[in-house]
Amino acid sequence: MMVATLLISLLLQTPVARPPAVGQRPQVLTYDSVVSGLPWDAEKQGPLIAPCPLRVAKGKTLADIDRKLMRVGQVTVVVPPTMVTLNTHFAEAPNLYDGLPRQAKVMYLLTLLTEDQWVKLTNDGMSLSDCRGEQKAVMQSILPNPFRLRSVKVLSPNSWSQDPSTPDLDLSDQDRQQVRLRLVRNVELTLPLNNNGGFTGDSLDGKLKTGMKMRELHEPDGDEYGQHVRIESDNVPKKSQLDTRDPRFDTKVALTNNESIEKLMSRLGSTLNIELYADPHYRNMQLIERGSQATARDLLQAVAYGVCGTYRKVESAYVLTSDLEGVAAHKARLAAWEDDIDKVVDVRKETWRTIVAKSGELGKVKFVAGPHDKLTQKEVTNLEHNDVMDADEVYTTTADASEAVRQAVYNFSGGLALDKEHVGLHSSIRYEFVLPDGTIPKDIGWLDQTNMFTTKPYLWKPPHPGPVPIPFDGPASSFAVVLHADSVQAAKGEITLAARSGVKSVWLETDDPTALKAALTAAATVGIKVSAAIRPWAVRKPNLSDTDVTAAGDHGKTLGSKQGQYLALSEYWQEISAYPLALHDQLAPMSSSVNDRWARIAQLASTPGLAGIELLDAFPLGYAKATSFASGSYFYSPATELFLALGYGETQRLAYLRSAHVDPADIESTLPYTKVSVREVWGDAWSSGNEDDEWQKTRGQWAHDAIAGLLDKIRGAGIPVMLTGQPVKTHIPPYAQAYLYPWKPSADVPTSPEDYIGREAAKLAGAAVVTILDDDEPEGRNRVAANIVKLRSQSKIPVVLDFTSVNSNRLDTAFETWFKRIK
Repeated sequence: MMVATLLISLLLQTPVARPPAVGQRPQVLTYDSVVSGLPWDAEKQGPLIAPCPLRVAKGKTLADIDRKLMRVGQVTVVVPPTMVTLNTHFAEAPNLYDGLPRQAKVMYLLTLLTEDQWVKLTNDGMSLSDCRGEQKAVMQSILPNPFRLRSVKVLSPNSWSQDPSTPDLDLSDQDRQQVRLRLVRNVELTLPLNNNGGFTGDSLDGKLKTGMKMRELHEPDGDEYGQHVRIESDNVPKKSQLDTRDPRFDTKVALTNNESIEKLMSRLGSTLNIELYADPHYRNMQLIERGSQATARDLLQAVAYGVCGTYRKVESAYVLTSDLEGVAAHKARLAAWEDDIDKVVDVRKETWRTIVAKSGELGKVKFVAGPHDKLTQKEVTNLEHNDVMDADEVYTTTADASEAVRQAVYNFSGGLALDKEHVGLHSSIRYEFVLPDGTIPKDIGWLDQTNMFTTKPYLWKPPHPGPVPIPFDGPASSFAVVLHADSVQAAKGEITLAARSGVKSVWLETDDPTALKAALTAAATVGIKVSAAIRPWAVRKPNLSDTDVTAAGDHGKTLGSKQGQYLALSEYWQEISAYPLALHDQLAPMSSSVNDRWARIAQLASTPGLAGIELLDAFPLGYAKATSFASGSYFYSPATELFLALGYGETQRLAYLRSAHVDPADIESTLPYTKVSVREVWGDAWSSGNEDDEWQKTRGQWAHDAIAGLLDKIRGAGIPVMLTGQPVKTHIPPYAQAYLYPWKPSADVPTSPEDYIGREAAKLAGAAVVTILDDDEPEGRNRVAANIVKLRSQSKIPVVLDFTSVNSNRLDTAFETWFKRIK
């Protein structure tokens, strides 16, 4: 037994390559050749499985191609020795000291310097030995550790590539501590585009000479404000949601050499009677298979181990992928985390820029020797003028410019049509590292434009609309109200409350036909018109199998609470829409419950006596037919779109998995950009360039088709119908007011204009619905009131006050707040 164990142990080691014969050059093999050359006897050693990476790997041994042999049950599998996992849950608070971006740390260091240290910093540079007290800790965090330099070759003045002929250089700790930090000033150009089409820019300094070799900093991209996001560790089997302990996984399956992982998953799925898919990163990988057969259990586990993956459950199906969580969830959390912290860091940098500006020490920063010395006096004057905060840009006529500036304008390679008759000049402050031998790595760190250092910082504050008298002057009869009733008693009470305040139109939201009939009967006696207010997707009592979620798994109250937590969203609401919406759970368009829901709505719509049907939030949040790259608001960032976009419910994901053979949770959106790469959790990158667009388009079509089906069911009601239009593009958060559009039974599903929330769209609308929140905070009420006044003055359309977010036992108080009681 001991001999057998020893034999297996020896066989699992990488075989030693034979030395080449005299006169022969060592043979370099590809991955499949190395694996195929293993001395493997499947009869004695058992089956061998080797997933072939899509990237070409070359070497002579398994170690050369970064692989090793591991045993899984009765199967031996070729696996990578290490794997990368993502940690985006951020259980710890951000480390805004060590974890600050280097630019911010340099700014902070500038606030701590003495006059003598400024002299050093702006001449030869200052090192750790020149620092005192806290300065030392800040400087230690500024210097890369390890301090690794990569060689690059300049291809053109604006491009370069890595030079593989020169190995990376790691500075010793002693040399690292002698690296000096230095501030320099660069001349920057403002280049106007033709036909007043805006402008672009370029730097006059630091042009590279074609063919020269330089060093640049080479740092791993895995940390995020002091936290390790990308974790590299030994490759071990990951936790799986596919339970292979069931006896059916004992089934023997024939091995087929050189089949793809996708085909193997299909064969195993048919054999085991379960749906099995492979993530696109893996599905085209070929499998080298030695032996005649293996159990389904061993094959499934071996393939997952070989690609550093696992099996994720998507409703009734399973997909071989990198992680139990999808990359979209990681990216949504990472993007929101970065978004929030970036805004905190921006405030700190603004404070530090102000301190530096007040010190007056920036005047000691010298221009990079070269082009600046050859500027004309007029160019120098313009540059100094443009370096002042809020200065109107002064341009130099190109004909009067220095030779260096003219050449930069005419040689600009940005591919844009320039107005080459004019050029603006200003300067920027940059920092650089001076190595012990006096050389300077290529990448100079940009500190900021000189005009950003001002003694009058700009700190964002929410706009104050001024006091608005509440309750409004004039009769409540000019408003319609939206109320929610769960019972006959509640419906009758709300009609009485509306009548007491002089309201003449009630939109009643209820799923109970008897409550709607009771409201109609009570309203007829007091002269109030009643419409059926319907939120097709809202779920008051969520069933998790039907509930839609965001990429990060948020929904309903959890999602609503986070709107106020994210700075990008809270500032957006304060700037644009006064306050965030109270979000309901929503039904997924592909849910099996949709048909039953539509039948109940059709029953409500057929109730005799209704004045109309109002489809509020007609399209589910986060659904559109296209993505966009612009938000139209400085405060709203693309990160919030990933946070708000629903569509990741189990029914949705399974439907898309079956049609496109990819779990939407693994689609990496092209937006937002994040500093940390999320792709490297896979052995091979997968991107067709439009996967996010296709997923978005499919979701938008699902929502469109579902609403078309609902409208078909209520066409015969014979009463007016209004509904919100389908948003054309994403990256638009839900607004605090929703515009409703009239719909004719002969028309198709309405799609609103691209800028469907703007003034022009409002003129086309039939009503504007404003949400009243259950909130006693005076400032919040004042913002809502200002929003209503603005709507009434600009849009000239009926304004409807939606009280469905107000708790029923506070409804009397809310009406007293907003309406004068009639006598």
